[in-house]
Amino acid sequence: MTKFHTLVLCLPLFSCAVAEAPNEHVVSAIAWVDSLDQKFEAFEKPLTLASWQRAIGEQALDTAAATQAQTDFFADREMRARLAKLAARPDTELAVRANAWLRFIDRERIEVDPAILAINERIVRAMNANGQGETASALVGALIFDPDSAAQHRALAEIEARSRDVLPLFVERVRLLDGLARELGSPDVATFVAGPHALEELEATCRAQIERTRADWIELQAALERRLGRAPDLADCIGATVAWSKEAGSFFTADNVGPLAADAAARMGFDVDAMKIEIRQIPNGVGGSAFGISIPDDVRFQGNFAAYPRGYFHELGHAIHMKRVRAAHLPDRRLPQDRALNEGIGEIFAMIARDPAWLADVLPNVPVAQRDEFLASMRGYDAMAVRFNALQARLEQELYAARDIEARWPIVFEEIFGTKPTFGPTWILFAPSYLQTPFYLRAYVYQMEVRDAFVRRLGARSIVSPESGKLLDETLLAPGNGLTLAEYLHEPTPSEPASDGLSFAWPVPTGWRTETIPFPLDFAPSLPHRGIEELRFAPGMFKDGSDDFWTYAFVWWIEGEVAFDAQTLNAELATYYEGLSLAVEAPGFDPTRAAVVAKLAPAKADDAKVARWAGTLSTHDPFATHARVELNVRADFFRCAARDRTVGLFLVSPQPTDHAVWKQLAAVEDAFRCSP
Repeated sequence: MTKFHTLVLCLPLFSCAVAEAPNEHVVSAIAWVDSLDQKFEAFEKPLTLASWQRAIGEQALDTAAATQAQTDFFADREMRARLAKLAARPDTELAVRANAWLRFIDRERIEVDPAILAINERIVRAMNANGQGETASALVGALIFDPDSAAQHRALAEIEARSRDVLPLFVERVRLLDGLARELGSPDVATFVAGPHALEELEATCRAQIERTRADWIELQAALERRLGRAPDLADCIGATVAWSKEAGSFFTADNVGPLAADAAARMGFDVDAMKIEIRQIPNGVGGSAFGISIPDDVRFQGNFAAYPRGYFHELGHAIHMKRVRAAHLPDRRLPQDRALNEGIGEIFAMIARDPAWLADVLPNVPVAQRDEFLASMRGYDAMAVRFNALQARLEQELYAARDIEARWPIVFEEIFGTKPTFGPTWILFAPSYLQTPFYLRAYVYQMEVRDAFVRRLGARSIVSPESGKLLDETLLAPGNGLTLAEYLHEPTPSEPASDGLSFAWPVPTGWRTETIPFPLDFAPSLPHRGIEELRFAPGMFKDGSDDFWTYAFVWWIEGEVAFDAQTLNAELATYYEGLSLAVEAPGFDPTRAAVVAKLAPAKADDAKVARWAGTLSTHDPFATHARVELNVRADFFRCAARDRTVGLFLVSPQPTDHAVWKQLAAVEDAFRCSP
């Protein structure tokens, strides 16, 4: 099963996966290359869409046809070689688009390599071998939805038995993936997909989530004990929690959940009817899924919303995302490559069902006590999901790190649940649906970080509100594939509030974007400052060809009194921009291309209290062109003595200093005040 050619199984614990049909990318790529035939040397070998078009069905996608087609597409060496030739041309648009496609192909190739597809098939066969009772998906359904505790225990026992037989195949799969990653210039697949410190970062994130939900977990155990008449064990914990939330939330039904979700979306500013999203109820499925046959024209989602109506909100979130997304780097519409961002958006929409004010407004006849119990059940549900997601993601990642899973299982389990396991590493059962994507389970951990970051930034405002919809659209839905997880999760330190409560005043011009990053900067940690960096991006900052491309301003709000000379300032700017390029570019990026030449020198300022620097900076553009960009830079340094801060206010643009954008930058600079 792949994200391109099938509807991906959605487990309620993990929300769901987003499936994208292949034709959108391939049609766009081939149409673009074909359009160059009369101007440049492009593809002499024509590419056919026939097998891809056959993959598109009325309700689902033809697995065999799509698998073969995407394998051929990503493995086509001649196509890749010609893209590389286009990427090396001096023409900016050609180079940008070709480089974007090369990175896309390299990343996706890992998922559709014939050797990986073959071992994935072996794993799925092993999970369903010898007619041993139910299939893997049915076992998931029994574990989650069957109200009979005995059935849940039987499902868990069968999961354990099957997982032990499959474990060696997973080890072999890791070896194959590591080999592919080395071909693409990375030491292993973990580094290629998730970065060099992925294991440590995941462990820390899981521990933080477990601690944040500890009180809810304790309350869940007490509530389940009351329902079951005994202390729950993990064999029935999932099913009992789902049953509790379903019973408490019985006011959501398969008939009313759609109109209710559309009402909430409308209050947020999203007209579901006008979007013409196709929605289907699948009465016997497990969970749900969303997919775009052709984003944004043909977007669909479906699921077993009678069994799990709250999942409707999550899937609707995916569908609205596909309707709103704008591509930044690839020559077609495409969701962000980090799946945690996509799943996090689904979870933000799932929060609609937990908005007490909205529930009271649209369901006034439901007793307050029942609504409160439903909200308590959902808090418990989240606490359970956090722990199971952590268990599976950590073990999957440790497998990629070549650790002994059998030995690590009891250690990791006890770290997460506080008890010793009474069964084996059953996490593997959940993996076959996501085998095409290494570290997919990791996305379900980080989706909670995306959701919680959005809720924090929303503050006291309701999820179901125009303000929420506007913030969601501007920061997560529309940006498209240019957005990264690290970029979105940047938050100010507690001592420096977010942009709507900064300890200085700096209005945001209409249409401009903002970002707040704490020092030490994660992409340039060697810069010796404490405080924050606050940024203001012009509307066309990331749009190659726009008049205000790469035009922005930023403030270094630095603790204490700091003095700069030319050598120090230019060296710090080189460190800053080189680190930015290395952090944003894909794994395997040549670090020598990130070299920066900063030439700022003292300049005359109107205010004697301001130390002004001006000059040029040559750097790599990791956002749009992936080529050199020559920038004009002006920086004013001054003291905010009352707050014991040094301010560095930078204005940046590739346009000459007499261009109109510099008047806009000057206005942005003039609006800064040391006090709010």
